[in-house]
Amino acid sequence: MLCFRWISARQLPPGFDLRARGWRLCGDENCDPHCARLIDVLSVDLLPAIRRNCSLVLGVGDSRERARWLMRGYGDALSWDIGLEELALRAARLLVPPWAASRRHGRLELDPRKRDAAVDGQYLRLHPREFALLWRLSDDPGDAVPRAALLRDVLGLTIEPRTNALAVHVCRLRKKLHTARVSHLLVTGPGGGSYALIPDAEAPPLFDWRNPLDDGCVSGEEMVLIEEAAE
Repeated sequence: MLCFRWISARQLPPGFDLRARGWRLCGDENCDPHCARLIDVLSVDLLPAIRRNCSLVLGVGDSRERARWLMRGYGDALSWDIGLEELALRAARLLVPPWAASRRHGRLELDPRKRDAAVDGQYLRLHPREFALLWRLSDDPGDAVPRAALLRDVLGLTIEPRTNALAVHVCRLRKKLHTARVSHLLVTGPGGGSYALIPDAEAPPLFDWRNPLDDGCVSGEEMVLIEEAAE
């Protein structure tokens, strides 16, 4: 059974009570390491940083503000008017089941338990969003995943953000893959509008074969603006 915690100074509103969808409400922080956290935006300081990737920040009405929370590593950021059914689906997407099998692409192995990736046994120390990006691409290995789908499935954004948040995550991920000498596994579709994760032995004839540090790596000035927006 999936479980969740409500982290706020006020009582859990009925509209956010996932027990109505079969979840279990957990009152102990250590009850389950795979427990989703529903956090009131006014109570974020009550949440340890290590729990960010499994946390949904509620009460963030502005799209730009939601992008900032996502850039800080939180699993999702939502407004107060979200429905219970959608909330349950979004919370469930953050919880990779502890029994889920790892996925391998050439020398790259995705570990859902650690929410990290390893190359030849050496972990890359991925940011939660970087792992989520790789995991989403591994859902459809070899297929081009459009940018809009990644914004929705990885960053939880249904509209075009004002910041190039996805590009920043792609850039950082490419640099870590490049350091581990597996950057060729992540390829970019024509025009930069899609991405794909491919096996080592598979050539990508349908994709642009770009320098792994070029695509998604914005200029210094743009990067500063993104970093400021993420604070």
